[in-house]
This record gives sequence, structure tokens and C-alpha cells, in this order.
Amino acid sequence: MRGREQSIVGVGVNWYLNTNVKLMVNYVHISVDRLNPASPGNLTPLGVEVGQILDVYALRSQFSFRRVATAASSPTCNFGSESRADA
Repeated sequence: MRGREQSIVGVGVNWYLNTNVKLMVNYVHISVDRLNPASPGNLTPLGVEVGQILDVYALRSQFSFRRVATAASSPTCNFGSESRADA
């Protein structure tokens, strides 16, 4: 980029539908200010400010195929001493 500045601002949101599915929405605003490059085929005069403003929207999804252990199916190990109340 020849001179000037570029700024990028982004915002994202994650939504967990359940333990295996996640949706992600992203918004990015891009602003580019630069000076016109010197090239023979360019019709804009040399040194004139040119640039672009872009708005980008993205929607992504993520799936997990791992098995999630529940309290009923997870193995338990007890270490240490047990205490019992006898009546």
C-alpha cells in the first residue's frame, strides 16, 4: 500500500445450539485510504486519494462428532475412606 492508512473493525457472536453444534456470525468493516499509484495504464491522476470501503458478513457453523459423557454413563472412581452412619 502506498501511503495513508487502513482500518479494520470486527464484531463476532457465537451461538451454541447444543453441546455439538455452534453457529458463528461475524461482521467486519474495512476502510482503506491510499494515494494513487504511478502506473502508465491508470487513468486517475498521480497522488489523488483513492480507496475502498468494504463490509463483510460471514456465517459459519461447527459440528462436533465427539461423544459427550453424561452422569449416567460416566465411570466413577472413589478413592479414600468411606463413612457410614449406623443406627
